[in-house]
Order: sequence, then structure tokens, then C-alpha cells
Amino acid sequence: MRTICCKLQIERATPHDLRRTHGTTIAALGFGRDAMNRVQNHKEGGIGSIYDRHSYAEENKRIMEAVAEHLVSLAEGGTAESNVVPIGARNSA
Repeated sequence: MRTICCKLQIERATPHDLRRTHGTTIAALGFGRDAMNRVQNHKEGGIGSIYDRHSYAEENKRIMEAVAEHLVSLAEGGTAESNVVPIGARNSA
């Protein structure tokens, strides 16, 4: 992570920062906290974890594809309200 941050001229980032951003993105894309917890392998409390034995493989795949598509769109330039700087843009400015 230190090497990547140095190359991108980013002060600091940790794996947990990436995990937090990933979870926030899942929720922001409208999938909600249940999906975020499931995809990030957080333990669910209550009886749901006992009685619901569905694997959610297809649902999780759709979520991960949507997050990946969103991140790629940001890396390719994003939108006007995006605060993401495309890789390589720093050197051209």
C-alpha cells in the first residue's frame, strides 16, 4: 500500500480505507446495508443467519459487478461531481 500511495502521490491509504469505501459504495448504489454486510462477510445477528441458508451468490455477483463498473467509470473520468483524479492526470497537469 505504501508503494502504491507513493506512486500515486497519495499521502496515505490503508486496506481498511479501501474496505470502508467499498462498503459505502455498495450502500450508495442502493443495495443497502444488508448487502454490504453480506458481501463484506460481516456476521449478521438475529434469527436471519440461522434460518436463511440461501447463498446469495448471484445477488453478490451483481453487487460486485455494479461496484466494479462504478469504480471503473470514476477511474475513466467520472462525473463533474466526482473527486477522483484519473491515474496519470497528475502528470499531465
